[in-house]
Amino acid sequence: MRKNFKFFLLLTALFVLVGCTKTLDTPTNVRISDDVVHWDQVKEATGYVVKVGVNEHSTTTNSFDLKTLTLDTGTYQISVKATGKDKKDSKFSGPVSYVVDATTNKLETPANLVITDGVLTWNQVTGANAYLVSVNGVQVRTQQPSIDVADFVIKIGNYPVTVIAVGNGTVENSEPAQVTLNFNQNLLTLKTNELINIMLEPYGWVIGMKASDFDLSDEYEYYLEVVARNQELVEEFIKEEIVLNTFKKAQEIIVEIQESDEPYELIKQVLQNFDSYGISTDQLASLLLIANKQSLTSWFDNYEDMIA
Repeated sequence: MRKNFKFFLLLTALFVLVGCTKTLDTPTNVRISDDVVHWDQVKEATGYVVKVGVNEHSTTTNSFDLKTLTLDTGTYQISVKATGKDKKDSKFSGPVSYVVDATTNKLETPANLVITDGVLTWNQVTGANAYLVSVNGVQVRTQQPSIDVADFVIKIGNYPVTVIAVGNGTVENSEPAQVTLNFNQNLLTLKTNELINIMLEPYGWVIGMKASDFDLSDEYEYYLEVVARNQELVEEFIKEEIVLNTFKKAQEIIVEIQESDEPYELIKQVLQNFDSYGISTDQLASLLLIANKQSLTSWFDNYEDMIA
């Protein structure tokens, strides 16, 4: 009997404790503004649970930014409940509707655009598949958050550059971010030397080599001749406004043709697919004319030396 009485007292105490546990009030005034859910604070609540569709997200404040979620296009029911220490969770509030469409489901605009020695960098955008960079009338797609934008200009001046983060189909492209490229004389010299070095690369040479870098004086003289010839060639490129990027693309094509087992077939493909190389027919014609002119000039100079 005594044991039964103690058991009865224990059950009674537990019942009283459970019965005295307070249930928190249900959050009220739930509303959405600029993709952020807000509600009035609940007394004694230490946190909240925001239900978005069927998924729940915890927060310690009386607001929740829906832009932090990757939501597919559609309509979502949003409700909130309060949670607390030693308190029973409240019931979920009545749902409010949240519509995700092409205007709300958009990637963040690229930030922290910086240009150093012609190279543009920016912060990675979460969810971006690629980036579209526009400069001097050229639009380039890149996977990395950096690109040498000075490759796309040749005249000294200021050029607006824009960057757009590209979505994956369910997320819309970002708004464009803009920065200005100051293409000055120092940068022009830097890019000109880079272009000359590209043409010296097959020889294993670079600009600025001295006689002490060569075993034979004749080799050094030939080096100076090649450098001078290529400097003239670059001047022609600049005169024709053929930018470094176009030359690099043309060089890639030449290398592909030289290494191909079927060069004539590849040449045919190149001629049929200029757009994929980013080179217009006018640009290619100018490149070929300048290169041929330079080659003929060099040949006649050598011929004159031979018969002199």
